[in-house]
Amino acid sequence: MMRFITLPMSELVKQRQGRAVIFDRLGLDYCSAGYKTLAEACYRRGVDVYQVVEELARADELSGEQYPADMGLLTLGELCDYLVEHHHGYLRREMPRIEQLLDHVVEHEGKAPPEVMELRTIFQRFAEEMKDHLAREEQHVFPMIHQLEAAMLRGEPKPLPVEASIGLLELEHDQAALALLRMRELLRDYDLPDHASEAYRRLIEAMRALEHELHLHVHLENYVLFPKTREMHRLAALTPTAS
Repeated sequence: MMRFITLPMSELVKQRQGRAVIFDRLGLDYCSAGYKTLAEACYRRGVDVYQVVEELARADELSGEQYPADMGLLTLGELCDYLVEHHHGYLRREMPRIEQLLDHVVEHEGKAPPEVMELRTIFQRFAEEMKDHLAREEQHVFPMIHQLEAAMLRGEPKPLPVEASIGLLELEHDQAALALLRMRELLRDYDLPDHASEAYRRLIEAMRALEHELHLHVHLENYVLFPKTREMHRLAALTPTAS
């Protein structure tokens, strides 16, 4: 199991998605900095890497879970459809609910502390940016990926300007990760105060679940969909078209 230490964080989650639960609980980044090794991620977070390795080994023994539906074997189009149905759908359901919880905590539970006020401001901006991000994927980037794959399957390779579009999405993923990190800090790593109200408890759990879900979402795009798309685009550019 010591080999875990030198593997990239993104690869560890690609092998077994269940590991993401451990990483999220410990605040270890496997998305925007998924190229870093487990040892590097633990060092940055101040976590004992050997304790993490032991926990991963125990979790792997208890669960044989692999990445759902083995995402690496899905076509590009299937990956895009899965993202829209599962991950985009989740965000569209949960973001309005969390905004309502934040409004309730701020407006109906006495004087809200400054960190909760800042949390609401950051979340409102985060939600608006995510709505734009999802629309850009669904209306522009994912259709282009479908088109790229369909052309290759017809034997009519057609290079498309996917790199600039993917690069923009990756940048937006990094910005979302920074917002999640700041919101986690404001919620003190989701530590629940003894005197917390029921609404605040629901808010903490919703934010924790949102972070985990979005990390899986971004990981699937950054380390599965986008590399496969770039490789297909490279092949399309190299493949001669039929005359």
